Amino acid sequence: MARIRIDLRFVDIPYELWALEKCLGTIDQQITSLREQHSAETVDRIRTLRAKGHDDEARFLEEQIDELNDHVLPRLVRNPFLVATWATYEGGVTEIAHLLAHSIGARLRLGNIRGGGFVSEAQLYFEGVLNLALEPDPRRVEQLNTLLLLRNAIAHGGARKGASKKGTWDTIERMAAAGADVCISRDLLIVGRDLVAESYKAVRASLDGLIARSRHS
Repeated sequence: MARIRIDLRFVDIPYELWALEKCLGTIDQQITSLREQHSAETVDRIRTLRAKGHDDEARFLEEQIDELNDHVLPRLVRNPFLVATWATYEGGVTEIAHLLAHSIGARLRLGNIRGGGFVSEAQLYFEGVLNLALEPDPRRVEQLNTLLLLRNAIAHGGARKGASKKGTWDTIERMAAAGADVCISRDLLIVGRDLVAESYKAVRASLDGLIARSRHS
């Protein structure tokens, strides 16, 4: 009987990408549902306030509905997805690097490389130690670096100007001014739906390609 060889290396990575894709498909639904719920609850509060004669507070809530629905809710739903997307990419690249290094007996590890951020470090390691391209598409490398930039602003700075590194925030402001799918409202970063989707697609394509190259190396 012929033996069937199944390569179980990297099996968790496609599963994580699949789960992210399913989550991505629900983001707009979550935002819409939360907007409807928040609007209904706020309208009820406004009626109650007016009935009690608290007209100033009622007007304030009326003015805040659109701001919260259009900016706060999308930020709070999309930002965690971007952080998870980057975590899947970094974790996937690190796992592949570890397994390949073990297979060739390389003593130097990816974590030993420093300089220029994770993508640059991984490029140096894969090409210099593993003799394998991390990501041959320059446009995709740019997308991955953008995702890392946004992730850092979210994870380390809470997507807030005052809590982010100046260089990081300056880059984000330049992106917004240049028409990228990001905006800044009240010194808070808001990432648009298209950039969120493009970031996921870049991660998926990059990891799929890296896995394929790794299995044939």
